[in-house]
Amino acid sequence: MIIRTRALKLLGLSLFFVVLCGSPAAGQPKVGVLASYSGDWGAYGVAYRHGIEMAEIGAKATFIYEDDGFLPAKSVSAFRKLLEVDKISAVLVGDTVTAQAIGPIAMKRKIPLLAWASGDRVFVNNPYGLRLWTSNERDFSFMADQLKKRGYKKLALFTSTHTYTAAWAEYLKERFSGTEWEDFSTNPDSFQTALVQAKAGGFDAVGVCLGAGLNGRFAKQMRALRIDLPLFGCNFIESSADIQAADGAFDGVWFTAPKISPDFVKSYTTRFGTSDHLVSAAIFHDAALLVTHTTEKPFAIPGLREVRDGGDPRLEFEYQVLRFKGTRIETGAD
Repeated sequence: MIIRTRALKLLGLSLFFVVLCGSPAAGQPKVGVLASYSGDWGAYGVAYRHGIEMAEIGAKATFIYEDDGFLPAKSVSAFRKLLEVDKISAVLVGDTVTAQAIGPIAMKRKIPLLAWASGDRVFVNNPYGLRLWTSNERDFSFMADQLKKRGYKKLALFTSTHTYTAAWAEYLKERFSGTEWEDFSTNPDSFQTALVQAKAGGFDAVGVCLGAGLNGRFAKQMRALRIDLPLFGCNFIESSADIQAADGAFDGVWFTAPKISPDFVKSYTTRFGTSDHLVSAAIFHDAALLVTHTTEKPFAIPGLREVRDGGDPRLEFEYQVLRFKGTRIETGAD
């Protein structure tokens, strides 16, 4: 029964993309991959590419990578190039802002858009779109449950100005009375003032969901000030820039993310020598399988299923806690 249920789920996903992208027998499709491959967020694009390479699509599709720096203006120009010059039949994107920038064009041109996005505005009633992420409610409630399991009642939250980070903090602030939240609209060189205030505020734990590199800087400064409060974060802290900036200060820090198969983790760390961006790579590994109908191969994130309730087509999956041991990310932590 389990095998049959899984097969039906995969069949549903496969049929969805056959309708959108055409039959696999119709010729080798070209898939655009629009993301940042340079600058502060460049490691994300590299991880996306690593995940796609691990999917081993072979002759089923050609993937064409365009660097937009996660900047909307560049996203649009790069997408038009993929459409007009490369003649892509589908596109993968790695950020909510990118999806919002190109979403209307993709829908008008009937181009399948698969995006790692938390915001659902682009996808509502879009038959050609699929978010590669679950609902914020499901995502954040798992984090809240883990915080309650640890007995935390009053949190100090620090975020950057970003669609996902703001929603993350807003949800936790509603669930935990007495919680305080500071949103940094600019990238500070020092978090010392905010950290000193957090130390004196009677908080049970500190949560960070900042931009690339800032989470690590925050953790290092927090430890330098000898603030021993438990530290947790959103999945942004998996980035290379943050692990490098933390310089060991992430040891013991935890975050929540999709449950990734042990086989994928082992293959990824063996091949690339790092545990950075595990989630990023896993998401795009599975996106590559979906967009090319290669569903006979195992997903990096087991048990993926497509849902379309509320007109927001997206994926659903199980969550787990991941923890840093030194500079490496360990799965299976609780």
